[in-house]
Order: sequence, then C-alpha cells, then structure tokens
Amino acid sequence: MRSPAGLVLLLAVAALSACRNPEQQVVAWAGGQPVYFRHLLQEAALARARGVALDSPSSDKLARFYNRTVERLVDEFLLAQEAERRGLRVPESLLETEVQRFRSAHASGRDYERVLASYHLTEQEFKHLLRRRFLVERLAEVVGSRVEVSLSEVRAYYTRTRARYRVPARGTLDAVWVSRAASDRALDLLRRGASAAATAVAVGGRSERLEVVEGQFNGAVEAAVFRSAPGAIVGPFALGSVVLVARVRELAPGRLKSFREARGEVEAEVLRQKQEQALGQLARKLRREQGYKILVVFSGTPPPEPRPTQLP
Repeated sequence: MRSPAGLVLLLAVAALSACRNPEQQVVAWAGGQPVYFRHLLQEAALARARGVALDSPSSDKLARFYNRTVERLVDEFLLAQEAERRGLRVPESLLETEVQRFRSAHASGRDYERVLASYHLTEQEFKHLLRRRFLVERLAEVVGSRVEVSLSEVRAYYTRTRARYRVPARGTLDAVWVSRAASDRALDLLRRGASAAATAVAVGGRSERLEVVEGQFNGAVEAAVFRSAPGAIVGPFALGSVVLVARVRELAPGRLKSFREARGEVEAEVLRQKQEQALGQLARKLRREQGYKILVVFSGTPPPEPRPTQLP
C-alpha cells in the first residue's frame, strides 16, 4: 500500500489520477462554468512566489490551501460573470499592457514562455486570469460605492480596536558607522564626550543623523534606544559588515492616537470591511441564484509539483 506522504488524496466522484490529463479535471462548477485543477495549480504557484510555504512533506497545508482556493474561485467566477451581466468590461488594451509588462521583464520569448509554463499558464490563460480579477475589482467598486459608514460605527470600531492606532516611538541618534575593528575605540570616544563627526574622523568611519522609528528598524537597536535617555551612548550593534555606535539625541515615546488623529484610518478600515462584506453577500446570493457545485475535497500531504520561477 502506498504511503500518504507526498500524496493528495481526492475524496470525490472521480480521482484526479483517473483522469487522462489531471490538470483538466473539473473540481467545481460555478454558474455553469468549470473550475479546473489547473486553476488550483496556478493559484498555488502564485502563492509560492509570494513566499507562502505550502509543501512541507508532513503537513496538509497544501490540501487546505486547495480547499480554500476552490471556494474562493467559485465566488470569483460567479462575481466575474455578474460583472459582465452588469455590462462591466475590461479593455483589451489593459490586458495587453499587463502581459507586455510581464514579457518585458524577461530577456527572450523563450524565457517568457518558460516562466509562464512554471505557473501552469499560457498567455491566453494569463489574460483570462487578469480579466477575471479586473472584473471582480470593478464589480467590487460598484458594490462598494453604495456602502456608507456612520460616525457612530467609526467611533465604536475605534473603541474596540484603539490599541491598533498608535503614534510609534521615535528616536534621533548621532550615529557613527565603523568597522568591527574600530568599534571599541569609537564607543570609548563617544563616552568621553566626542561628537559623532569627530569620532568618525578619528576611527575612519562615517557619521550621520539617524532616525529610529518603532517597528521599522533593527529590533536590538530599537530596544536599546527606547529604554535609554537622551545623551545615552548605545551600541555596538553589528549590522551586516559594519557596526553602529551612537549617542541618543532625542526621544519621543509611543502613544495611542486620539479619535481625532485616527479617524481617517479607522473610517477607511470600517469602509473596507463593509465593502468586503457586501461583496461576500453578493457572492452568496449568486451561489443560490446561479448555482455551484464543489466536486473535490482535498486531504493529505503535498504531491511533487513544478515550482514557479518568477512572479508575474
């Protein structure tokens, strides 16, 4: 008996392995339009290119990804069909521009075809994928334009999620970048009161005014800076091939934003969520009205698959 390791077990009317061309196996129907296993391979390749880890030999992550993706593609196909019924269109020129942008990123036509193939795509399929996504985006704009957000909703959301809206801590440093060999001497000079510029000249380094923003810099540097006081010397910090030593010049502690400060961000987030909900409600309505059927359920660990070479 074959081990489940390295396999995706298909609990369906027919197994993919029984199909002459597994990529052309229909895994779902959406409003009379087939969703093929090839569509799932395309989505998995795109996800891998974005850094999503799907292929641990002891994990069912890929199977779960396929199951979620079938559900998402059913909704996407139905929404794209609805967009066309409403008269929404995607100009061919827009698709050509996107294809040309992808093509121009490659040195030769052969390379272009090879990269497309690594995503289980032909150029025509690439255009179909782009058209479908653009149609859903345009429908989302139409549906979203009817959504309104009240001040009370914004205030309530801010109250529930206030901790998300912060002014980050900031620190300004008189920094000196030096070699590893010169870092101890640079640190000693700063502690003796030398300026960053004079220290840099003395040890053959480089000085600059450096701003450290909470959550946007090296973690060790941030921790040392934000628990210090103005005038404190921090370092040495090995950052790649150079070392940073510095005098803390100014500090501004982090704080929560007031409602007035955060209102624009909060309103945008509430609006985005309500627009997503409206699009989701439309997708569920289309499932009822246009019909859909999911034919395959995935389980098990990943099968070997070609890896994409570059994200379009």
